Amino acid sequence: MLPEDWKKRSVAEVCRSVSVGVVIKPSQYYVSASEGIKAFRSANVKEGQVNNSDWVYFSHKGHNENKKSELKTGDVLVVRTGYPGTACVVTPQYAGCNAIDIVIARPDIQKIIPTYLCLFTNSEYGKSQVANLQGGMAQKHLNVGAYQQVEIPLPPLPEQKKIAAILSTWD
Repeated sequence: MLPEDWKKRSVAEVCRSVSVGVVIKPSQYYVSASEGIKAFRSANVKEGQVNNSDWVYFSHKGHNENKKSELKTGDVLVVRTGYPGTACVVTPQYAGCNAIDIVIARPDIQKIIPTYLCLFTNSEYGKSQVANLQGGMAQKHLNVGAYQQVEIPLPPLPEQKKIAAILSTWD
């Protein structure tokens, strides 16, 4: 049962886009840290935070060839393989980075705040939906289409902000 002013919406309905980072031979773009642009991998996405270590770097040419996976502040990154459904929000210091084989959800901020989407994705309810939508036999895998189907109990924006603030304080 949801409060009267809450709606149930899919990720697809509350995001401007949901895509995936570079999946075809990302290593062809790798260069040293001094020459390149950080590229997020699953190892850099922790529950609600960025793991600021073990980075790989794309050449400027590789980054420009993969502009569709260039990150913006407020994007929600979701792990596809390994620990599917683990999510974090791109903070201003990581805007302009690229992404490798992770889901990039770009929230429509008129409908959902990024922190709320991230917290929901990392919640027990969010994780149970992700688990039910995963594919793969030996190694579980979350694809973009599956993540778009995840349903979120969506309060009005002011309430989302309050919920996010309270839960972020606890974290």
